[in-house]
Amino acid sequence: MFLPLCILLLASSVIAVSRVSLPFNAQVPPVARVAQYFSFQLSSSTFEPEAEPYQYSLTAAPPWLNIDGASRTLWGTPGAADVGSKVFNITAARAGGGSAVMEATLEVVDYRGPQLKMSVSDQLRDIGKQSHPSNLLLKASEPFGFAFSRDTFVADGKSLTYYTTMIDRTPLPAWLSFGADEVRFSGVAPPPDASPQHFDVLLIASDVIGHELVFEPPKVEVKISKDTPLEYRELRSHLKLDGQPIDYADIANTSARMPSWLTFDSSTMDLEGTPPEGTESQDVEVTVYSRFGDAATTTIRLVYVSDLFTAGIGPLVATIGKRFSYTFSQSIFTQDNVEVRVNLGSSPRWLTYDSASLTISANVPDDVKPGVVTGVVTVNVAGSSASDSQTFQIQLQAADLPESNPTPLVSTSNSATSQSTDQVLIESSASVSDDVSPPKNSKLLVTIIATVVGLVLLVAAFVAVVLLCCCRKRKTRSPPSGPRKSEISRPIIQDDACQRQHDQTLDQDVEKGSDEFERTPEPPPQIQIDFPIPIPPKSKLRGQGKATL
Repeated sequence: MFLPLCILLLASSVIAVSRVSLPFNAQVPPVARVAQYFSFQLSSSTFEPEAEPYQYSLTAAPPWLNIDGASRTLWGTPGAADVGSKVFNITAARAGGGSAVMEATLEVVDYRGPQLKMSVSDQLRDIGKQSHPSNLLLKASEPFGFAFSRDTFVADGKSLTYYTTMIDRTPLPAWLSFGADEVRFSGVAPPPDASPQHFDVLLIASDVIGHELVFEPPKVEVKISKDTPLEYRELRSHLKLDGQPIDYADIANTSARMPSWLTFDSSTMDLEGTPPEGTESQDVEVTVYSRFGDAATTTIRLVYVSDLFTAGIGPLVATIGKRFSYTFSQSIFTQDNVEVRVNLGSSPRWLTYDSASLTISANVPDDVKPGVVTGVVTVNVAGSSASDSQTFQIQLQAADLPESNPTPLVSTSNSATSQSTDQVLIESSASVSDDVSPPKNSKLLVTIIATVVGLVLLVAAFVAVVLLCCCRKRKTRSPPSGPRKSEISRPIIQDDACQRQHDQTLDQDVEKGSDEFERTPEPPPQIQIDFPIPIPPKSKLRGQGKATL
């Protein structure tokens, strides 16, 4: 019971160890300037482990400098008496115990920093294809190179030195290199299925010259073969500080990204390991930080050499919803009498291999999602124990993407912010995508047009309904063609007696009698009308042939 408990406590203490992962000056902090507000956020990768919360404090820092622990931000405003180089310590302590101390050097000057002179978007327009004024399209898995003018920034007659980091202040990935003298980015773009798929880059112009840490050459190739131990001990000799081989004492930290079968000695920078069966050509990325805060990254290309293969396979590309077929050519094998076996692992059933024709084929379903299928091809020599294997990939991509021209997208915004420091930042983003031209943009344009047309039709229908309602309301309220009897006023009585008598005669109802005025004593005019009258019986006849009204 005692031994397991001790092992558990030891494991816990190892996990709790904190250390500096990304030195302060390797993050290329800005220069502080007299009477100007200074602010710089430390990278989240400064200390390890990253996921742990830290409490930050400063030791031997100048009085004007503070740190906000919640955001890892150094801030303050230096005065004229603060000009010069200041060395201090940043301590990161974990709540559960354990801490790490990082030395930092900060420059304070009394002159203005670099300013943006040339638009980045205008320069990108002349470099290559764009999907946006601030974007640059590159072909996936293919070499590229582009450069900015050295006059992109100016600094009041001072010479500038260019640096670059990721936007989180970490070094560039292995596939992206930067030449400070030419302000040039170059490399081999990652494949469409590479991860991460998005990259943000900072281009930094500095008028304060520091140390220069570089690998010469920046990339090397090392041949490997199956079951043959690899021992590479020349890497440290390629590292130069200010043009001279670096001393052990000047190395602050090293890190490496490599396959699991390799080991890396951080003190000597030696690589050792034995490639297992199925190993393919791949890259190893090594980053070194000096005690001055400079960083240098190199890429070691491990080229797999086989006795039975003449070249690598793939990556192969299959389009979703279409027929896929690939036949292994005899030219990739060093011998003719070989047996070729293919293991597709847990690949879907619609993907098959025919050993007679050496063909992988499939009718890729429409509902398959983009991704990668990994397989292993094994070659055996007939009548011999010689065999070798090689891993390959089949990339499944959407049908609306150009099958032979997948591209990563490198985008650079034209906004440059002068923080009144030794650097002006250009924020850049790079994402990997499979299209060079505008299939996605075209779909977006069609969607926008359809939306606009729909809105126009909707507005037109609304206006038509409103007009119809107005017409009906107007028709309902329109006056009749003539006045109704109830709307006709009585005649106006005038003072003239004759006119009054005439009006009374016209308006009175002779059957109802008088209304407001009395009858006149004069009888009305007599009108005699002759018309035939039926003859009544004789007993009732009083007159004949005339009637008086």
